[in-house]
Amino acid sequence: MSSLSPQGFDLRDAGWFLHDIDPSSGRAGFVRTDRAGLSAEPFLDHRWRAAGEVGVGLSKLQAIGAEAPRLNFIWHTSFCASTLLSACLDSPGRCLALKEPRVLVILAYLKRSGQLARFPDLARSMFSLLGRRFDADEQILIKPSNGANTLVVEAAALTQGRMLLLYSDCESFVLSMAKQGNAGFAYVRDLFASLAPEGHPLARWPAADLLRLTDLELAALVWRMQMDFMQAASARLGDRARSLDCRLFLKDPASVLPRINDFLGLGIRPEQLDRMAAGPLFSRDAKRPGQAFDARSRADDLSRLRADLGGDLAAAVRTMEAVFPDPLSLANPLIPPSRAPSEAKSIAMREVDEARGRPVNLMARDYEGAPARI
Repeated sequence: MSSLSPQGFDLRDAGWFLHDIDPSSGRAGFVRTDRAGLSAEPFLDHRWRAAGEVGVGLSKLQAIGAEAPRLNFIWHTSFCASTLLSACLDSPGRCLALKEPRVLVILAYLKRSGQLARFPDLARSMFSLLGRRFDADEQILIKPSNGANTLVVEAAALTQGRMLLLYSDCESFVLSMAKQGNAGFAYVRDLFASLAPEGHPLARWPAADLLRLTDLELAALVWRMQMDFMQAASARLGDRARSLDCRLFLKDPASVLPRINDFLGLGIRPEQLDRMAAGPLFSRDAKRPGQAFDARSRADDLSRLRADLGGDLAAAVRTMEAVFPDPLSLANPLIPPSRAPSEAKSIAMREVDEARGRPVNLMARDYEGAPARI
């Protein structure tokens, strides 16, 4: 971590963004930026090529003010349009969307590894520092990496504001992983390793059984691990949170964006939301803004992948449902089922229905499925 001179450094100044913490050296790294710079970045993590850092001792970090910061959150299962949604809700003077701050991933690692107790005030200080505003009337919306979902409990205790729990369906998640190839399935294994300490029953499987899973099967099961965590979070957070299937957002953003805006209390004008829903954000890749990508491109990609995977996709979904047959039911949906647009069953799920009653030759033993703890 750089040790540039902290001349002009002011902990209360939102222009000094908390970008890194290094527990081993006891230092925090701040970078000089502005609102436009933060808004433009699809990821405020290791991929952000920020300017030189100013190093500050962790012991000098402190909450700004006595009151808990008002922060809204989008917690998500990854590859579920969370980056796109965050960009749609970024509105100067109303809401600044911070997408995947690196420091929250580090804080989550400290929690999972049992090290957070060494820094009892760190979480409070970090949320407070992320809540600093360039405009007193502008709210802060944080879309953490899904690798930081374990911080839901701390965020609920240490901040004010509301939370959206955004998720995809199983087939879409598996297809997204398959689209990435080896990198996607490596990501699945990393995600399993990060979720395992949360107490999910899948983490108790013997290594030999896990190694017998195909890449697609493991991806489907890791999706379920994330969803069980989301289900437990939705129950725990109560009326402070709403859950949302990303397909509803992608299918009808013009109707869904106002609902999210109202729930989070962002105050974005209806005409601006209309412009967002009809604008260029939906014709480019949210993760790689320079690349064209729209709903038709996404549908075409998924169709090609389904054809390439054939019956293996349905088998992976069938494996997940056989191991964890209990249906998922997230509390407080943003759009009640009776008012949600009907979703046609995916090809894979139709094949699963047709396959019900056929034996699933997966494991030599049965495992008890149960919701993850948070």
